[in-house]
Amino acid sequence: MSTIRWRRSARDELAMRWIDADSALRKAITVATHQIEKELSKNPESKSESRPNDRRIFFHAPLGVLFKVYVDKATVVILHVWVY
Repeated sequence: MSTIRWRRSARDELAMRWIDADSALRKAITVATHQIEKELSKNPESKSESRPNDRRIFFHAPLGVLFKVYVDKATVVILHVWVY
């Protein structure tokens, strides 16, 4: 089980996407955020695709996240989040 941490800039991105969204999209963002954290806390490498510089990408509609896994610390750091 990995600890999920959000880079401050990613948390700010998430907050701005939520603020700019209508009611239905806000609900979807909230649900997706919880699901992303749940999924990435359990074996994040098997649920994502690799990207350059040891980064990985994961999608759970309507969000995408770019993150890095620190296996030695059992930590996932979310670096960037967007709505698609």
